[in-house]
Amino acid sequence: MAHPRSIRSLVGAIALLSSFPHGARASDLPTLPGDPPPVLTQVELPAAVRGEAIWGATGRDAQGHIWFAVSAGDVDGASAEVWSLDPQGGAFTARGDVVSQLRRAGLDTPGVRQNKIHTKFVEGTDGWLYFASTDEQGEAADGSRGPEHGSHLWRVEPDSGEWQHLAAFPFGIVAMAGGAGELYALGYFGHILVHLDPRTGETRSVRVGSIGGHVSRNLVVDPRGHAYVPRVVETEVKGLRRTPGVTRSGSKAWLSTLVEFDAELNEIGETPLDYYDPDPTDRSHGIVGVTELSGARSAFTTHTGRMYVIEPGAGDAPARVRDAGSMHPLDGSYPAALYPVDGGTRIAAVAGRDRNGRGYSWLVLDPETRRSRIAELRMRPDSMAALPSLLLYGSDTRSSDGSGWVVGAYKQGGEFRPILARLSGR
Repeated sequence: MAHPRSIRSLVGAIALLSSFPHGARASDLPTLPGDPPPVLTQVELPAAVRGEAIWGATGRDAQGHIWFAVSAGDVDGASAEVWSLDPQGGAFTARGDVVSQLRRAGLDTPGVRQNKIHTKFVEGTDGWLYFASTDEQGEAADGSRGPEHGSHLWRVEPDSGEWQHLAAFPFGIVAMAGGAGELYALGYFGHILVHLDPRTGETRSVRVGSIGGHVSRNLVVDPRGHAYVPRVVETEVKGLRRTPGVTRSGSKAWLSTLVEFDAELNEIGETPLDYYDPDPTDRSHGIVGVTELSGARSAFTTHTGRMYVIEPGAGDAPARVRDAGSMHPLDGSYPAALYPVDGGTRIAAVAGRDRNGRGYSWLVLDPETRRSRIAELRMRPDSMAALPSLLLYGSDTRSSDGSGWVVGAYKQGGEFRPILARLSGR
């Protein structure tokens, strides 16, 4: 699955932690006209950190440590690494790499590769952090062929650093999310929704459906434990009449909807998604940002810069999914790092002008009025803004003081290098 500028990657699957995890404040970041612009400060990574990028793979444990995964390049034997950071003391801890853990568990095979961790680290009710690794070797951009070495579900115990292998799949996994004790993963191609029962370790799956090589980079899970996954199918449209959720491209037309599932993987709701604009290759990224709001609501953005809000129904009733407007007040953007602000009533984003990361800004949207505003995003050091091919991701991972964590990659000497930065209001 190719990434911006044809970089092979799994985009930071921007799945959910709790909106206000372990007492993290929701509004340490500026949101009003006249507020000083937020500051994005680059954090120096240890020299031992290898790999090319952190594709949004972040999380937070109960002790407040920030976890992240560094994906490796597209080479033989490539293995993604896991690290954690104590944001108070500044100490980094190496937590191991995927292929070594497969070998330790007796699950390695000749030539095995697991070069990407694209998912978030999702905290379960047991305190363990859940995530997935994947290979990309042999993938076809049109979705006709998946990764040669498939993917693996894992969990890690934050205190001891112990890894446990949970499941293996022949397809790739791009995202994970959780809510109400339920855990889900999103597989590709075809948008395969996987449910993991952390109590029994059992998994089950359902194919939601997608076209060609299109892969949404995220899914959403609400506080009831219901999962929401985009479905894209080919359709026929006659005449010029606009049809909700339909994208036309020449003689082709695709219908995009958001499908709601309960923990039994029963389909209980489906809503057309305008402005989803899929592509049968790997150029469209679907859901790129996810966060939670007040009132048990969830919000997500698409690669076109559109914002949607999910309002759960009572009990197991279907949710209401509504278009909340564009994150950018003038035109499209690529808002791949979302945060709830003002007590979870509004949504803020670190957003590039497009999926190639040009011109980052600070955007704030009120989903009720559908009004958004754009502000400067200060970077420290100043040279950070000039880093070649700077790409930033990472929704909803925050420290206890309310500051956010943004990750990604930039080019150095013609090769990509990982980047970690702290977002604060001062």
